[in-house]
Amino acid sequence: MYYKLHCEICGYTIVTDGTNLKLTEYIRSKVQKEIPKLDSNEKLVPGTWLSLPKKYKCPKCGRLISPRKHNENQAKGDNDKNINPGSQGGIERL
Repeated sequence: MYYKLHCEICGYTIVTDGTNLKLTEYIRSKVQKEIPKLDSNEKLVPGTWLSLPKKYKCPKCGRLISPRKHNENQAKGDNDKNINPGSQGGIERL
């Protein structure tokens, strides 16, 4: 599975499978989704927690970026076979 990391601020972009990167992960705590409450038998029902997705620091500018899933064919450059060489901007040349 490939992941794409793109920073909108500085333009840093990389497509990787995660093995060759040395990025700093930003530690995020869980968020409480539901508070603890008492049930009908006066027993405490614990609250539920929501895990947040991982984020990393951009190596260029230091802002937070999040990985996105990337298709393996796009990572290898196999998606060029769908391009029509006779078209320009979606309009056929005459």
